[in-house]
Amino acid sequence: MSAGLSENFSENQKPKRGRPRLVNSKLEDVYRSDCGSFTSARTVQNTHYRIRALTALGLFSEPFPEAFRWLCDPSKQMKGQSARQGFRRTILSELGRFADDEVLRAYAELICTLKPKTQDAIQMLRRWRVGD
Repeated sequence: MSAGLSENFSENQKPKRGRPRLVNSKLEDVYRSDCGSFTSARTVQNTHYRIRALTALGLFSEPFPEAFRWLCDPSKQMKGQSARQGFRRTILSELGRFADDEVLRAYAELICTLKPKTQDAIQMLRRWRVGD
C-alpha cells in the first residue's frame, strides 16, 4: 500500500510547464502598482527590462551621464511637456534585455550616436542580441 501511495505522490509533483518567471511575485506587484493593475505580463517584463537598462546606464545617478541623454533627457521632461517627451521607453526596454552591462552600454552609446527611429533601433538591437 505504501508503494502505491508514493507513486501517486510523485505523479502529482510534476514540474510546472512553460518558462520560468522573469520577475518574482513581490517585484511584479511593485511594477503593477506603477503601471496599473490591469497590465499584461509583457508590460511587467518590459518595465523590468527598462529599469534594468536605466540602472546599468547610470541614469539614476548624479551627475547625469551625457552620453545617454538621447535615450532619457530629464531637461525635456521637466519643462512641463509630455511625460514621454525625451524618454525612449521601448528602446530602453530592448537594451535591458542584454545580459552583460558592458555590452548594454556599448550598444546604448552606438544607438545614441546613430539616433535611429524606434522601430529601426529595435530591429538593430534584436539582431545584435540574438546574433541574426
